[in-house]
Amino acid sequence: MLFMRLNTSTDYAILTLMHLAASGKVVSSAELASNISVSKRYLAQIASKLRKGGFIGVSMGSTGGYYLTKSPDEISIYDIVSLMEGSLEILRYTKTNVKNHDVLYEAYAELESHINGYMQIMTLDVLTKKSKTEWRELVSNMAIQYAKECSDNAP
Repeated sequence: MLFMRLNTSTDYAILTLMHLAASGKVVSSAELASNISVSKRYLAQIASKLRKGGFIGVSMGSTGGYYLTKSPDEISIYDIVSLMEGSLEILRYTKTNVKNHDVLYEAYAELESHINGYMQIMTLDVLTKKSKTEWRELVSNMAIQYAKECSDNAP
């Protein structure tokens, strides 16, 4: 089985944004850190990156905390992973150094395209507003739609 391993900080960034999306309001750093089971210091590091990426804002004062700066349906897992990881490449080879293995390169390129496309359609809204059953059905329908779009655009 092929795995694309993400950093732990990416998981916590996604959880942070999911919690903010589900709450729909300003959430204190103490509540957020407790909810995602990280220290406030680690949360501050993650939040700094998310803020620089334009996903969250910070409200100061006694009722301050973090809030989303975009609608949950505008933030995809792809966007978050891109910000936190810097690169989403799963290919270890370029076409130039694969030489006689063009089929393998093309298969990996197709796989990478599907993974990236799937992450682009998975938004915070999808992850926070659906029950497990609804989420699975939605994911299945999205995968079917994505596969159809890929086949429609095939040469």
